[in-house]
Amino acid sequence: MKNIYVFAFATFGDPNDFRQSPFICDEQSFAQKIKIFDLTNAIKVFPDSTIYAIRKEIVNEILAISYSIYTYAKEQYSSRKGTFIGSSITYSNGVAEEEITITKLLTFHNALIRNNTNNNILSVNHSKDFNIPVSIISNFITTDFCFKDVNIGDHVIGSTNNIIVYSRIDKNTLYNNFKDSLELLYKYDSIYFTDNKDVISHSRERNIYLVVDENGFKNEIINIQNELKRKAKGYILELEREKTKWAEEINKLIYCLEGEININKNLPHQNKIIINDLISRSKIICDDYLIFSEFIDDCIRQLKSGKALGKVSARFIKEKNKFANWINDAERTSNIKIIKQN
Repeated sequence: MKNIYVFAFATFGDPNDFRQSPFICDEQSFAQKIKIFDLTNAIKVFPDSTIYAIRKEIVNEILAISYSIYTYAKEQYSSRKGTFIGSSITYSNGVAEEEITITKLLTFHNALIRNNTNNNILSVNHSKDFNIPVSIISNFITTDFCFKDVNIGDHVIGSTNNIIVYSRIDKNTLYNNFKDSLELLYKYDSIYFTDNKDVISHSRERNIYLVVDENGFKNEIINIQNELKRKAKGYILELEREKTKWAEEINKLIYCLEGEININKNLPHQNKIIINDLISRSKIICDDYLIFSEFIDDCIRQLKSGKALGKVSARFIKEKNKFANWINDAERTSNIKIIKQN
């Protein structure tokens, strides 16, 4: 399963406490570096409650996005409160469509509960002992997930900012919330959704994570969109300055080359070869700058049309470095020895 990792986890009590295990795994070393899905004391799972989450992290310099579900489950030999069982789908290098993710997550989680709990009590004491039907695993393998790119700009590094949303969690609402959350991951590491009042009341009492309702969630999205628009406008100005700066650099270089051409026009035959080379080099430099200038214009057009700033800036930096190296080489090789007339 390329780019897909599916985990099952729970709080098991003494001696194992929280444990998670991958049951579908593209690369074992990658799966081992995924952060644990344990809930902190900021969020408590109550009986009859369901909590969904979306989370970002960097694993092996790759952006990983996880979609999770938590439901209540008692530990085998404990009456401790807030214990849970959960499932998670983690994607690397893009995510699947939200509808597919939700369907697969629920199917896996329902099978996990059905095969590993009895009257809400866990029947195993470690995640590695979970019984997951082969048919569930096979269904993942045969599904076309149709991955799409995710870009959350320069805020990929964990910020420990998390938000809890008091919201409906029916399939349609969850679909839209997960989709909108990809933008909100620009600001937050994890976003939780629940319709359970007890979960929300406890989280507000703890006052560790921001708690909002559906309107607050929408306002957060709008604020992020406005911030990204402001950043895009600022980057457009930066691109325009870059275009002007490189035009000046090219003009200086061409002026130097034309000076060498003019000096050697009436000199011996050997210099005609040099002059032709200088003329040819000037044309190449001008043509390359024209291509680079059009690339900058294309970056500006993409930003104005709503293209993700992170993707545009990454492309620009890469092309800018290539062009800068080319110009540096051109400047170094422009000092040609001239054969002067006696």
